[in-house]
Amino acid sequence: SRAPEGRTLASALVSPLGDLVDGQGTDAESLATRVAYLTRLSELIGQALGSGETRSLRARYADSELELQPHPDGNVFGCVFVPEAH
Repeated sequence: SRAPEGRTLASALVSPLGDLVDGQGTDAESLATRVAYLTRLSELIGQALGSGETRSLRARYADSELELQPHPDGNVFGCVFVPEAH
């Protein structure tokens, strides 16, 4: 999966059942839990709004960002990174 531009802190590939398939960086298990939770939450919001499937999701924190990228096979790639300054 493609990592966003910036310094990657951690990444996780999560199965449709919420299991960690592959992870890198500090606390990949915790990231996998967040990825699974946010994936399900975005599915519920999409259903409630009638907007279909989520194509990507980005959350901003004080000093980092989390990006989720669903794959056609049902896995979801999540990456926490420090964005490049513009």
